[in-house]
Amino acid sequence: MSIRIQEQVLYEISMSLGNSIDLEKMLNEGLSMYLRRLCCMAGVVVMENKTNDGKIVCDQIYSIPRKWKNKSILDDFLKRLSTPSSEEELKTLRESLPLHEKGNNDHYYLMDLPGLGFLAIGKGRYPFSLSLLKSLEILNKKLSNSIISCLTHQQNALLNSELKSQIDEREKTERDLHIKESRYRAIFENSPLGMIFYDSRGEIIDCNQKYIELMGSCRDKLIGFNTAQQSSEKMRNAIKKALTGEVSVYEDYYTSVTGNKTIYMRKKFNPVSPGMDTTEVIATVEELEPLK
Repeated sequence: MSIRIQEQVLYEISMSLGNSIDLEKMLNEGLSMYLRRLCCMAGVVVMENKTNDGKIVCDQIYSIPRKWKNKSILDDFLKRLSTPSSEEELKTLRESLPLHEKGNNDHYYLMDLPGLGFLAIGKGRYPFSLSLLKSLEILNKKLSNSIISCLTHQQNALLNSELKSQIDEREKTERDLHIKESRYRAIFENSPLGMIFYDSRGEIIDCNQKYIELMGSCRDKLIGFNTAQQSSEKMRNAIKKALTGEVSVYEDYYTSVTGNKTIYMRKKFNPVSPGMDTTEVIATVEELEPLK
């Protein structure tokens, strides 16, 4: 093969590589052109991987033709790579590349695919020239980079799919929580009982309209009011018990600090986290007829 023809062949092969991010499609086009233009009868792409226990394994990821009908020296090349090897053994093998062996009047080559693995090729009766083998190093680097790009795309597509599933699941959870929150808010606001939500210090952080009416007060005055510190002694004792994880009940007359309204009430304090030393509290209040 003349230098001019060789350059044309290498150019055509180079232009056929990396034209798709789909690995199967890219290799079907690129490796087929590679073998056809170089008058090769078979080719196998082998990828190097590391197992969880640190061993190196080499797996065939693509071959043309897909199945071997007869044993050949190319099979021997693949057997050398089929068993787990150390990084040192593969390094020694890679330093000896390209390997060239002859059998049954055919020529077989094992070449490096930098950063990926190896390319095993079965050639016809005419071997590659030394200049062509040297030029194939550049071509094999492009083939390797094209394969790595396809594999990276596959991995990214998988990660994106997993991420989308996680996002969809999170959005569904948020929608479900919003629906539940809306339901609880409706119950909270429309309850015939006064309802109050205390933080772990005894400050009111939310209350419904019924409680505001019972206290004869307004929301601005009630939110932030610390019942554990600013209320009557009996009321303070009741809420402090609940803030330490025990259910408690206040039943007596009570004069609202913020509204100066006096009613006879039953107020039940329910710890959000029963048994805990510190907890938020939800309380319900109902106005009762005083005992006679």
